[in-house]
Amino acid sequence: MNFRLFFLKTKSIFFSYQTQLAIVLIGFQLNSQTIRVTDNKGTIIEVNNNQVTTSSSQPNTPLVGDVWFDSIYNTVNVWDASNWLEVSSIRNWISLSSFGVYATNQLVSYNGAVYKNLTGVNSDTVPSLDATNWKTIGSDSSEVPLWKSNTNEGSYLINAVINYNGILYKNLTGVNTDVVPLSDSVNWEDASDKIKAMGKVNANGTVSKVLFNASANRLSAGVYEITFATPMIDAHYIIQLTMKYNSGAGNGTMDITYYDQTTTSFKVDVINSVADFQFMFTVLDY
Repeated sequence: MNFRLFFLKTKSIFFSYQTQLAIVLIGFQLNSQTIRVTDNKGTIIEVNNNQVTTSSSQPNTPLVGDVWFDSIYNTVNVWDASNWLEVSSIRNWISLSSFGVYATNQLVSYNGAVYKNLTGVNSDTVPSLDATNWKTIGSDSSEVPLWKSNTNEGSYLINAVINYNGILYKNLTGVNTDVVPLSDSVNWEDASDKIKAMGKVNANGTVSKVLFNASANRLSAGVYEITFATPMIDAHYIIQLTMKYNSGAGNGTMDITYYDQTTTSFKVDVINSVADFQFMFTVLDY
């Protein structure tokens, strides 16, 4: 639905104050147009009225300054004469009953945290309580810049990360064009789905925070097994391991290694299977 709003100032010959008349035109698809109005001196002037459109597709023949509410991605966009520019980088989460519809990997902000959609599904459950459909990836301070076309002075280095329609993309070549990252696989790749599993495991094998796409089990002293909720496509994924610093006199060299790497799980050996110890892991694939 489109809304047009423009104001005419009139000055009454019977009163010493000005009145303001607001005219609102409502329609399902009204094209931008030039309107002729008469000012308080009787002069005919032309006024370009901008339109506000709510739809799932881009409006046709927009004027500079026109506003488009994208009903698919819940974004607010402004036409700058050549492109629809998204007003905000990461939108606030909207419940399903309030027409909040999101695509897989789309980002939202909720209560100061940023969440990524995992399934393309949204509900009336807030992201912080909906681990099935949402995963927290950081705070609002970690927002990344919106993508800009080359025409709009969008210049990026290799490995630069941008946000386009709520999805993170990484630059592959140091080149940017006027083609949106979603359609430019030569210069951009989706950077939001390279991490396949991650988490922090306590010394006793428990977790203080639910692991991402994995579960942990202590098998014996210093030996743990990480099992994936969703299997990997092959057994050649990347495993990154790190341990908490072990301070204090008498503490020798500490080691952490992995073995028995399969598509469904891998094992971790801490301190040569001598003692239990807290560790963190990240699994990546491409």
